[in-house]
Amino acid sequence: MTNKTNERLYRHGHRALIPLVFLLLAAELVLWGWNTMAVDLFGAPAAKFKHALAFEAVAGGIWLVAYAIGAVMRELVGRRA
Repeated sequence: MTNKTNERLYRHGHRALIPLVFLLLAAELVLWGWNTMAVDLFGAPAAKFKHALAFEAVAGGIWLVAYAIGAVMRELVGRRA
């Protein structure tokens, strides 16, 4: 007989890994893109992995703020109508 609680925690653990893996792969792509384009072609300073993660954090924060503004506006417009 299996323990359903352990199975559920196992599935949720795997679901939590998907965004983490996506974040790390996206950071690698941002880093590679910057170092390929800006450094090789234009002579800009090279970026490190921490810079790519910081860029993702800022971009994600901007996206969350834009989403929150949209949700508040929908709520305000919905109450007025």
